[in-house]
Amino acid sequence: MAIKFIYQRSGKDVMSREEIVLSLSADQKWLSPDQARHFLENCIGRGLIRQSSEGLSLSEEVMDIDMPKLAFIPDEEQIKGWAKKRDLFQSTVDMIVSRTGMEKKEVIADANRMKGRLNVDIKVALLIVAMKCGLDVSGLVDEIEQDLIERRINEKKNS
Repeated sequence: MAIKFIYQRSGKDVMSREEIVLSLSADQKWLSPDQARHFLENCIGRGLIRQSSEGLSLSEEVMDIDMPKLAFIPDEEQIKGWAKKRDLFQSTVDMIVSRTGMEKKEVIADANRMKGRLNVDIKVALLIVAMKCGLDVSGLVDEIEQDLIERRINEKKNS
């Protein structure tokens, strides 16, 4: 509900990443800017927000949620939970399982085969498995790319 509130408050159907992060952190003071970015990525990864060339918009699932008529205050524990950096491997596996009906071990086995065949990171292999299943992974691509970049930077720092 918090993400729908942000859109309603803005009066816009499409927002940029920066507008959402600013609204969550500076306007509402619900989260720090880093937490707001993680919150946003979690919303995108869970399909609550869709990306397009125009920007970010709410999914139909979120649009159908009834909002309170008066002031909205999110559950602090819930919003902080959504603001944690998520385990991309696990959340991608869970997304594939929930949207395809495949077994978890089957998804992981397919990803491991793809990883070995293409010599790519396991998260990239999961994206390929998801695409082969006909799933829209546009919400995950940027997040996984950022994760890979951060890991590469950390590996260089620790070398």
